[in-house]
Amino acid sequence: MTMLKQRFIGSISFLLLLAVDISFGGQDINCDAAPRDLTVQFRGASCASHRHGSCVGDRSFGHGQPLPIGLFDRSQSGGQAPVVVYENADPDSFYSVLMIDPDAPSPSKPTAAPWLHWLVVNINGETLRSGGRGVGGKTVTEYAPPTPPSGIHRYIFLLFRQSGSISNVPVPSSRANFDVGAFKTYYDLECVATTSFRTGKEITE
Repeated sequence: MTMLKQRFIGSISFLLLLAVDISFGGQDINCDAAPRDLTVQFRGASCASHRHGSCVGDRSFGHGQPLPIGLFDRSQSGGQAPVVVYENADPDSFYSVLMIDPDAPSPSKPTAAPWLHWLVVNINGETLRSGGRGVGGKTVTEYAPPTPPSGIHRYIFLLFRQSGSISNVPVPSSRANFDVGAFKTYYDLECVATTSFRTGKEITE
């Protein structure tokens, strides 16, 4: 197993993300300038096509805005994986989507960051354009809804275009300290879009 793949599977390094805008420090991720034009639909909601950011039911939230923590209550179907829509997707390409928390376990001491909440590869571009009933593709790490133990956390979605279909993607040994840079480099991915939201126990409405 190569050193790069070892870093991807069980890395002890972490990314430094600043403010709501995404900055990945010295790692070669190249998402800083990616358009914030993803739409993330929670609980089967259908966001207006022009709306980028997040929506739950009939409530829409722009990029980086706070979402009430109650929206992710598992007993209220808040544990369902969201639908990711990217209107500019190439229908002939494949994509990967990641959801990470750069503030785990706390914004003041993010020693487990980035925490991997979701990883799906081989998503068909046509599915991304329409949203459909789900993202499709191959789920590597099952979706885990936000459960910030303390403070207000940022949750960031990264969409990567693949150079082709990828196979034999190992399940990371831990969600903690997921090395996005190693993953991107190993599979030759291009970051094409992002969005984010914030939530925490303090955000109730």
